[in-house]
Amino acid sequence: MATRPFFVATLFAAAIAPVHADVGGSLAVQSDTRWRGLSYSDGKPQAQASVAVDHADSGLYGGALLTRVSFDYDRDSTAAQLYAGRVFRLQPGLDTEFGAQYTHFAALTRYDYGEVFAGLLGEAWNTRLYLSNDYFGSGQRSAYVELNLQQPLPWGLSGQAHVGWLRGIGRARWPNPDGDSRPDWRIGVARRMGVFEAQLGWVGATRGGPYTWVSAAHREALVLGLSASF
Repeated sequence: MATRPFFVATLFAAAIAPVHADVGGSLAVQSDTRWRGLSYSDGKPQAQASVAVDHADSGLYGGALLTRVSFDYDRDSTAAQLYAGRVFRLQPGLDTEFGAQYTHFAALTRYDYGEVFAGLLGEAWNTRLYLSNDYFGSGQRSAYVELNLQQPLPWGLSGQAHVGWLRGIGRARWPNPDGDSRPDWRIGVARRMGVFEAQLGWVGATRGGPYTWVSAAHREALVLGLSASF
């Protein structure tokens, strides 16, 4: 069932909390839930919940995210993403990380897929490479690279920028006529107010890349989000 990864992460967080781990979570709502530029909610508002645990002494971390997804043709499902990894200090202000994540769709299990990833983490930026053996059940291997930037701004705002590039590798079960590559982007601002954070961003992606689904949602959208951390 789709909620199992979320509860596994919650139990894991509770188990290691007594050994000096930081445990937290969040509740969020977005006007359009987007992942790598594409809409997971068919362009409609959606809520999500997450839990995360971080063990500073060892560098281990993990967590889960639970949400609803809505694709075209009335294909709705609960989705859960479970992830875990480890951070290693390279030098002050620069870390590296390695990990894996798995995404499960309860009513659309043919879309289930896993990825391994590696990254570099700076004080105001990070970059990661993700590799999958069967991206979204497309029958095609994939590589995804991303760069994320954050910059403090006046009036308590923070500027955020993201650029990513997805590339299908090998023969696809459903070849995409627009090609095997899909860049995506996001640029926006955020403001934290205590436990709450508001975000506004312009998000988009092209039509290429490994085929997953055909969505009527626009390829570009202005997305508003509000989250509460605990």
